[in-house]
Amino acid sequence: MNKNTILIPVDFSEASSSAIKLAANLAKIDDLSLTLLHITSGNNEQEVMNELKSTIDQIALNGHPKVEYKVRKGKLIDEISSEACEDCYRYMIIGSHGFKGIREKIMGTDILKLLKTLPVPVICIQKGYELPETGIKKILFPASEHEAFSQKIQATLLMAVSFKAEVFIYTVQKPGTELSGNLRGNIRMAKAEFATANIPFTEVTEPQENFSIGYSKQIMAFASKNGMEMISLMLNPTQENYYFADSDKERILTNDLKIPVLCTNDKYPA
Repeated sequence: MNKNTILIPVDFSEASSSAIKLAANLAKIDDLSLTLLHITSGNNEQEVMNELKSTIDQIALNGHPKVEYKVRKGKLIDEISSEACEDCYRYMIIGSHGFKGIREKIMGTDILKLLKTLPVPVICIQKGYELPETGIKKILFPASEHEAFSQKIQATLLMAVSFKAEVFIYTVQKPGTELSGNLRGNIRMAKAEFATANIPFTEVTEPQENFSIGYSKQIMAFASKNGMEMISLMLNPTQENYYFADSDKERILTNDLKIPVLCTNDKYPA
């Protein structure tokens, strides 16, 4: 089946509204359909249906008629994960509620647990996010040693083609050390794939500037200084960073700049 649909979990909050807006813009660019997904306990079905129909009407008024909705009953994370496994979704776009809300709803540890299992790239945005008028033109692409790094390359490639964006292949180098063979190999692979797809890219290697655990602080500093408009993040930890990776990835997902994060993992079907 062609992967021609974007999945958007919705809870009728400001965060899910932001996710819908981004999804509708991306769908227009790539001629994709939208599926709104709401998870319910079953106690307010009519109210949910009314909200979903109203949301769909608003999307249609803004010029995107190819939209449907689904309602599933059950546990939030289980049902989102199950729906995302349907073989029709190119992306999922999900809205977060900031760091505090992350703990109260499905972000933080729970969202990482969810996103690590999904067989589809996920764009995670925070409430209040607005897509720039010119679209997404700069994608920050931190390089790593992941064995499934090709998944991140392919997801970033699709996004860069859609928005005609430049990709910044970014590496932090520890003092007195050389980049590992696996890391160099992944960088070569990314450069070759981007070049073949005619995606402009810039390779940036910075020396490690602080000795905090992980590189999220330095990644976000680079993103802020250089006007990055999306960050491509591999959610599975490398062996080297296994014990602190989750907290480091949380900092990027909940970044104060409200930069969308394109999330990939090693769970995609072969």
